[in-house]
Amino acid sequence: KVHMYDFSTDTARASDYYIWFRSFPVITRGKQKVTSVEIPGRCGTLTQREETWSDTTVTMAVDITIPVFEKHSVDEIYCQFRERILRSTELYLEELHSGFFRVKNVEERSYSKESDITISLNLTFTCDPAEYVGSGKYVHDINDVLWNPYSACCPVYQIFGSGACTLTVNGKSMTANVEQNLAIDTELMLAYREDGTLKNAEVTGNYRDLYLQEGENEITVTSGFEMKVIPNWRRL
Repeated sequence: KVHMYDFSTDTARASDYYIWFRSFPVITRGKQKVTSVEIPGRCGTLTQREETWSDTTVTMAVDITIPVFEKHSVDEIYCQFRERILRSTELYLEELHSGFFRVKNVEERSYSKESDITISLNLTFTCDPAEYVGSGKYVHDINDVLWNPYSACCPVYQIFGSGACTLTVNGKSMTANVEQNLAIDTELMLAYREDGTLKNAEVTGNYRDLYLQEGENEITVTSGFEMKVIPNWRRL
């Protein structure tokens, strides 16, 4: 059975390439790694949750079926779609509403040309375990990110000003020498200027200490500096 369904990535929208679904996408969400530790002298085990999570995967069984008015062949449409979809870094699905997955890898399998107008294929998107919130990709004022209603997340702090600066998040600090602007990316564990110049040597501290925790957060920056935050909100 063919389903009317649409999805998009940062590089392509499925409906632009006459994509039809043989079944709805299957989402296997990432799970937190759990280990069991035996307690000496006691019956039973202790369950321990670790910080690592498995990947989220999304699998799709689709057809490209072109209409009679399409001037390009199904092979050309397939090549265009494949070239774009394999470069995807973000995946948007109907059921995610304003959310998206961050794509690590896209794999194509089971290619089959069914006719002059139809090509069948399966796609597997391997993604970060979390579902990301769309609005979390954008720049926010500090006051807008102090309350985090989602899971712990890895923000980017954008600092503007010049001189020695201290950024403090929930009582833990990172110091930086800022020359007009500096981005502190806690996920990539990098510091860089707007032009992309790396400035890792200009910061001192632990990037992980600057994560936004679930719930209430406290964020301060040295007086005289301006700061914005890209929170990268997510649900784990």
